[in-house]
Amino acid sequence: EEVSRAPDLAATLDEARGVVTAGAGVSESSFALLVELARALGGEVAVTRSAAEMGLGNPSRVVDIGARRVFPRLYIACGAAGSTAHLAAISPNARILAINIDRIAPIFQVADYGLIGAVESVVPRLLAALGTKP
Repeated sequence: EEVSRAPDLAATLDEARGVVTAGAGVSESSFALLVELARALGGEVAVTRSAAEMGLGNPSRVVDIGARRVFPRLYIACGAAGSTAHLAAISPNARILAINIDRIAPIFQVADYGLIGAVESVVPRLLAALGTKP
């Protein structure tokens, strides 16, 4: 007998064609930029386990082998180092864009595209290129 069932607040991640993920390198003040980028792309926002532990984003939106797997066409990892557990939860068919200030972050080893820089400066430029003002 089922007593109760809580709605899955992150179910939209399961079908998202685009996912913008905040890693531990994203500040609370710049998280809104990622929400805006996801909205501009018609995608969804997710977080890494480290970001969730810092209080950034909803824990139900953690992309990690022990949490949620995602299957987007485009995966934008912002400030995420690229742990094995995180990368294993991303579809191998996804195009990965990594944004990170650390030139040697493991995420760049698997990313199709990489932008080296702070999220606070890179994401507003992406939004401008998309015709959206940050």
